[in-house]
Amino acid sequence: MSPSGLPYDVLFNIISLMKKNRSRSLVNFACVSQRMRGIIIPRFLYAHITISEENGSLEALLQIFYEGRASYSDSVRSLFIDSMISSPAKQLLVEVLPTMRSIRDLRLLDASKFTATEAIAAIGSMTHLRCLQILRCTFSTFDRATEKLPELRNLRLGGIKYSMGKMSPRWNGEVLSASRETLEQLSLRHISWDLRMGLVGVWPRLRTLDLQQAAVLGLELLNLSTSFPAVRSFGSPHNDPYTWAPLPCNIPFLSNLESFQGQLWVLEVVRPIFSVLRSLAVHYWPEEPITECGHFVPPTLQSLQLETYDKGAFVPQTFGAIAEAAPDLALLSIHCPRSLSHRRALEIAEALIAFLPRLPLAYVIFECSNVTHGPRNQTLADSKLRAPLERAASLASSLDTMKAVRLRMGSVEVRWRRDVIEEDCLYEQYLAFDFAVHSGLRVGEPVP
Repeated sequence: MSPSGLPYDVLFNIISLMKKNRSRSLVNFACVSQRMRGIIIPRFLYAHITISEENGSLEALLQIFYEGRASYSDSVRSLFIDSMISSPAKQLLVEVLPTMRSIRDLRLLDASKFTATEAIAAIGSMTHLRCLQILRCTFSTFDRATEKLPELRNLRLGGIKYSMGKMSPRWNGEVLSASRETLEQLSLRHISWDLRMGLVGVWPRLRTLDLQQAAVLGLELLNLSTSFPAVRSFGSPHNDPYTWAPLPCNIPFLSNLESFQGQLWVLEVVRPIFSVLRSLAVHYWPEEPITECGHFVPPTLQSLQLETYDKGAFVPQTFGAIAEAAPDLALLSIHCPRSLSHRRALEIAEALIAFLPRLPLAYVIFECSNVTHGPRNQTLADSKLRAPLERAASLASSLDTMKAVRLRMGSVEVRWRRDVIEEDCLYEQYLAFDFAVHSGLRVGEPVP
């Protein structure tokens, strides 16, 4: 029996597996027969659309929808535009978005050129939207457009970097007030959120609140435990932690957190309050080497993502400090954006070998893309780095708990993973951290 002759449910499951494994043969498969085309194109090829480069592909795709040459607008479930939006593409987008009546997930990574009228025309009628991400936007432009989204679950708003546009519950914050009862995830970036201008209220379903790179005015007047009773993942804002963290009303909020993202100076204040924290993402700015972690790493930790911004911060002794502070750690991701000397990189690689058996680690990422002052012969320098990294990967493969490692120092990269990995929350974090490091995202920053 040919594939096109299989029962619909069997055929649908086969195509679903092909899509899950990111097979590139779906287009060819759609050419087999009219039946295959009728299944694959509307249900799979048009269901999830991502535009990552502005090379005319966005405008060409929207033109097809606009001219009616493709009758699949209702098949689109998610649309991610991760590129600059040209003026012609923007005009087409305003016309086409309202026709995508089944869309649930919309992401615009650059919405700086939209006017308020265009925003209302494009988004105002998308009442079934579940996830909305709008970056590089002016809040007054999108406020009216997003105030009537009754099914919104995930909202990510980002202003223009270094601009810090102000938003309050009363003005330019209607989307927050209107979605208070439904939101489960809220992320605000490059925003000055003024809580003094209106009632914040209670957010009963919100579990993730990310305020990194945001300034919250009036935070010291807010009872976090009352307003956000269900939040378990929190990204701390730019505010001075001494003005809000030690307040008695906020201690229940912090003690119930399972995930936290923030800078070291905030962690040094809130660390004693954590009681069930499982996941931690740290921005480490000081120049002092990390030889002790107990003041910012709680012992309950299972996942640690550490990013250091000074070349002298991460030293071989840091591994031992992590092992002592978090004995149950299962996932470790370390990113050193600053350059390391060739000698220091070798010392860290050797220390990693001694460190791996000390913890029940399942996933390890170490990334330092810039290594300097090695031997003049680049090939020799790389070979000296590759040897300890390969020994570390070989050791990892012999550990019962280990599932995957990715180690990179300079131009040398070593990967290892088990053939079969049972997908769980830690594996999802590992993939997200790996993608974030490769994409240049900061620690704790949401992955597009």
